[in-house]
Amino acid sequence: MLETDGGPVQVRGGDRSTARIVITSRADDVESLYDFKYETTPQQVKLVVKRKGSAIGSWFSMGRNDGLAFEVELPRAARCDVGTAGGPISVADMQAGVKADTSGGPIDLHRIKGAVSADTSGGPISIEEVDGSVAADTSGGPIRIIKVTGDITADTSGGGIDIAEAGGQVTADTSGGPIAVRFASGNSKGGSLESSAAGSRSPSTRPRS
Repeated sequence: MLETDGGPVQVRGGDRSTARIVITSRADDVESLYDFKYETTPQQVKLVVKRKGSAIGSWFSMGRNDGLAFEVELPRAARCDVGTAGGPISVADMQAGVKADTSGGPIDLHRIKGAVSADTSGGPISIEEVDGSVAADTSGGPIRIIKVTGDITADTSGGGIDIAEAGGQVTADTSGGPIAVRFASGNSKGGSLESSAAGSRSPSTRPRS
């Protein structure tokens, strides 16, 4: 688990049995600017990064990030839970689900097994190749979802929604653009689409047989 007051986060699943975290920054005195709190158990590695002097409880304040960035390699079977206020989130090759939350950038998730949750107020969401369910929510950009075996919920007020190879039921809602959904062959679960954007067009949710 990673919670940070600033900086983009890139997470990759790998063959290693332990977590590896690389933190970079343009600031020479990064440890004087941020508090780094590590907690480790046999089941979990947790890192909380909080800017010094920020308000109590402000884990997601929108301050300067001083070039702070995180590269994380986890065992593929680990649960991935990431939150940042200062940049994009990218996660790939995880096998126990992903939760990604940012108020400052896009979210890109690829090749994930398990339930996926993606939430951003500052950019687009792109999700591809998920063996499980997907919930995607953004108020700042479009949503693109490709090849998901489970149910999909997608909600945006800042762009269109494009879903392809949907393997489960689809619920999509946007006030900022059109909706396009293509179901995987054999999927008969259907769904519900709603768009209130001017000039937008939402297709039928009838699945292909």
